[in-house]
This record gives sequence, structure tokens and C-alpha cells, in this order.
Amino acid sequence: VAGFLAASDATALPFLDGASYRRGTLMAAIEHGCAIVTTEPAVPVPTFVDGENMLLVPPGNVTALANALSRLYHSPDLRERLRHGARALRPLFDWSRIARDTVAFFEQIRRR
Repeated sequence: VAGFLAASDATALPFLDGASYRRGTLMAAIEHGCAIVTTEPAVPVPTFVDGENMLLVPPGNVTALANALSRLYHSPDLRERLRHGARALRPLFDWSRIARDTVAFFEQIRRR
């Protein structure tokens, strides 16, 4: 899978119930720094920024998905901006950071 993601110009991930960080395919695309087109999340995700780290389209809207993919096809600059934006999300999923944040969370609860 890594080879396919690395070789792709764009990664389309249309979810009927919206994108979220619980989607393994989305996480893999972010980890590989792909230019991502996916569906708007059902619940707002502050780090999903349309046009900065992915293109977001309404769930079930095939025309919007096709238009977003066409935009990527015709705009190398947009593809690169989205790749850069996706790579910028990777530190959020570093296991040492997750462990530190988890410990800090439980320490905060313990102090209450």
C-alpha cells in the first residue's frame, strides 16, 4: 500500500458518513503526505482545513468529488500545497507525543 500511496498524484477517500481520524486509510494517506480529497467530517475536525491539507467535499456528492479531483489534476501547485499540509499533520500522530499527552491528561485528572 505504501508504494501506491507514494506514487499517487491524489488520494480520493469518499466516506458516506464523513472523514475522521478513526479512518485508517485517511491516516495512511496523511502519513504518506498524499494530496487528499475526502468528505467533510460529520463532526467538525479543526485540523481538517479545506485547501490547506486536504480538499473536503460533501458526502455523497459525486460531482463535487469529480470537480475536486479535476482541480488537483490541473494544479500541481495545489497538489504540492496539500501534500505539504498533510505532512504537517504527521506530528499529531507521533507515539511519543501521544504518550506524553495521555500522561498529561491523566495527571490533570488526578490533580482535581
